[in-house]
Amino acid sequence: MSLSINNITNFNGSYSGKTVNINNNTITHWKELKLVFNVFSNGCGQINGIGFSIFNRKKIPFIILGRFDSNLKNIQINKVHMGNGYYNTIIYNISFDLETNKILLNSENAVGEIILNTPFDKFTNMKPYNLRSLNKKNLSCRCI
Repeated sequence: MSLSINNITNFNGSYSGKTVNINNNTITHWKELKLVFNVFSNGCGQINGIGFSIFNRKKIPFIILGRFDSNLKNIQINKVHMGNGYYNTIIYNISFDLETNKILLNSENAVGEIILNTPFDKFTNMKPYNLRSLNKKNLSCRCI
């Protein structure tokens, strides 16, 4: 099976994983991450999520915002840290490993993976976030 606009919502769920900084080998653990892939009627979609980074013994909340088009090429997510002294954004290119239910992450300075621990059933357990209410820079998502 290949990833398509029809099955990308199979990746809705709860994740954990890690990224490694390629410059200094520091590890960031991704915990309590919940992701939702929303597909719109025009065939493009949006990725929303929340979770925590564990870095330098600190638990740092973050949000995820991304987008994709109907051909699912060049998918990017923004990981926006929002507390505990961290307010930065990291942009990751992502790809999917359908055999292992992993999402592979690649940024300018880090690589890693997150694995689907618990799938959600068709948006019943999680609704899309209204990220504009966060009063941060405009992180709205538009189809590519």
